[in-house]
Amino acid sequence: MGRATALALAAAGHDVAFTARTAEEGAGRIPPRHGAGADIAVPGSLARTRAEIEALGARALPVRMDLLDAGSVRAAAETVHREWGRVDVLVNNAVAHIGGNHARLLDLDVDVAERTMTGNYLHQLALVQAVLPGMVERGGGTIVNLCSGSATTDPPAPPERAAGGWRTRRRRRRSDGSRVRSTRSTGSGASGRSTSIPGSS
Repeated sequence: MGRATALALAAAGHDVAFTARTAEEGAGRIPPRHGAGADIAVPGSLARTRAEIEALGARALPVRMDLLDAGSVRAAAETVHREWGRVDVLVNNAVAHIGGNHARLLDLDVDVAERTMTGNYLHQLALVQAVLPGMVERGGGTIVNLCSGSATTDPPAPPERAAGGWRTRRRRRRSDGSRVRSTRSTGSGASGRSTSIPGSS
């Protein structure tokens, strides 16, 4: 999950396990959104997020994970289960930043498109499959999947600074008793869907 989400959960009194490729501040880099060029330095790290979560009085479990590596994804889930025994809430809001994946259709390298789909769909599906059986066995749990309009439009500011916030757009209950809520951010362009299986809050 992202840093802002992790801190929000910690502030609400929840213990938080979180993942990232970057262990130390200053080491994170992503390719440019369009065209060629040097990688872009990005803030944030497992170490920084851990310190911020613990400052809020919650337990923190930083876990290295690379969305482009299926073994890394499954190992991350295994680490959380081994250390804490369960996952009550899974938030999928990471994204694999791959150079060239914002190219125009006729310029898009199919290999880049395949890696993008692998990281941003298939391996996140693998993560859901790794935690869902435990939720079903306990009779409750929540999975939140987020996507972003920034694939086509640059956000005006980071989520914590953008105007507005999460706004519920639709909420309904399926015939099996599970609830589905779709939301949209008025500022960052993010949207999401959460599913709570019966027995969860």
